Amino acid sequence: MAAGFHNADATEIARLTRTLTAARVVDGQAELESIHASEPWRIRVSARGDAAVVSRWRDHLPYLAIDALWCPVTRIGDALADIRAVADTQGFTDIVSPPTPVEEMHPYVAEGMRPCVILATYQRSHLAEAAGRSAVEGIVVRTADPDDLRVLLDIDARCFDSFWRYDARHLSRFFASSRLAIAEQNGEALGYTLCTVSGSEGLLGRLCVVPERRREGIGSVLLSDTVHYVCGQGGQRVLLSTQTENAVSQRLYRGAGFRDTGRRYAFLRDGRDGA
Repeated sequence: MAAGFHNADATEIARLTRTLTAARVVDGQAELESIHASEPWRIRVSARGDAAVVSRWRDHLPYLAIDALWCPVTRIGDALADIRAVADTQGFTDIVSPPTPVEEMHPYVAEGMRPCVILATYQRSHLAEAAGRSAVEGIVVRTADPDDLRVLLDIDARCFDSFWRYDARHLSRFFASSRLAIAEQNGEALGYTLCTVSGSEGLLGRLCVVPERRREGIGSVLLSDTVHYVCGQGGQRVLLSTQTENAVSQRLYRGAGFRDTGRRYAFLRDGRDGA
């Protein structure tokens, strides 16, 4: 491992708990202590106060995700060297960065990582001004529960490539912290959304419609449902992100009153698996 980094000990774990919980890297002390007990290599710290938290990106891919990295820009190289060593030891073939503002990705690029996707961010405010919900005849939207996990995973696999699609471990966690909603017609699931509300802000983390039913207004119904849900929870704005090359989704969001914030975020990869 890179000089200066080590697995966090119990004292360091206690010191990190509040920060990692506030940043939503973990749900709280119990989860952090569970990680420390079962996979201590996932939480790395240095004597200089640097810290990194890593995890498997998706269960079906041997990629190591950087969930959090706190260090001065001048020491990102040292941190990445340690993370690469962890990846090699644990059998991962690639590393995925945290979402990084494009204006701040140079230190990663300088260390050999390359952007694999750029995300544009959109926002809608004044939710109470939303008109009546969008509707398509026969389409209903309902809140999902854990019994719908297999249905949600099937939709996800039909809508996203292997890099983006969720596995059961990741998706099942959202039932406790977020709202998953399914669009159905005659009992057939056609798409879903994932939305988290925190304070006055809603974050739309997922909106997808199965390929054969796109361009029928189902996405608009799901988006309208999310806006009304966030408003009903006391939220004042909804944030989301979409790939910069996804013109179809951007038209959907603009048509629903969302505006491009101008902020861009990158996911970077090491590319050691040849991708």
